[in-house]
Amino acid sequence: MAQKLKIKTRAGKVIEYPVSKVRSLFKTVGFTGKLLTKATGDLFGEAKKVAKGGVVTALDLEKAVVKTVSNTNKIAIDTGKKFVKRILK
Repeated sequence: MAQKLKIKTRAGKVIEYPVSKVRSLFKTVGFTGKLLTKATGDLFGEAKKVAKGGVVTALDLEKAVVKTVSNTNKIAIDTGKKFVKRILK
């Protein structure tokens, strides 16, 4: 069974997004999107932490995306530093 993210919109409607849909949306935002595509599992993990009754609000989803992006950026920065150190050796 495919993992799904249930999101409650501001209007109160609950929408389900499968992992594949989230990945395809992330792919559309360039290089950052490619990193986020790899971090989709992290996003679902963060969303689960804030979900109430298996449903995450749009605002909480935004917070989960920001947290995931932050973590992804930290990984990218750390990798970049290691890459530069290797080149300079």
